[in-house]
Amino acid sequence: MLAIIPGYYAVLSLLILLRHQKQLPDNYSYTEKINLNWLKWIVISLLVLFIGLFLLIKYGVSYGLVAYPDLFAVVGAILTVYVFFIGYCGLRQYAIFSGDASLQGNINEEDTTASNYKNSGLSDEKAEQIFIRLNTHMDNT
Repeated sequence: MLAIIPGYYAVLSLLILLRHQKQLPDNYSYTEKINLNWLKWIVISLLVLFIGLFLLIKYGVSYGLVAYPDLFAVVGAILTVYVFFIGYCGLRQYAIFSGDASLQGNINEEDTTASNYKNSGLSDEKAEQIFIRLNTHMDNT
């Protein structure tokens, strides 16, 4: 049972991902960069990995592919390489590391706010009065 559970989760994850992928156009108007194909391939590779590891554990010693003392060291090494593969795929994703977030930190917020309300016609005195009335109302509520 313990060897079947990871495969079951991988199949279940793939089915849920495919269902979610079909619903993306209903929720987003621009789906070019959020098609989730990379995640689908990771889940498929995970399923193939667990099937391969299951077969290696079950038949590897019998057919002399791996010595029994080295079996779990080989499995651990394969899983380690796979984890690095997942990390590599994650780092290549546009939505996660697009560089746009670092550009937003360079924008001076005060300059943006000042330019947005430059022609609003609201004087500093009137803004202060509104601010005091708002604070009083929030304190009373």
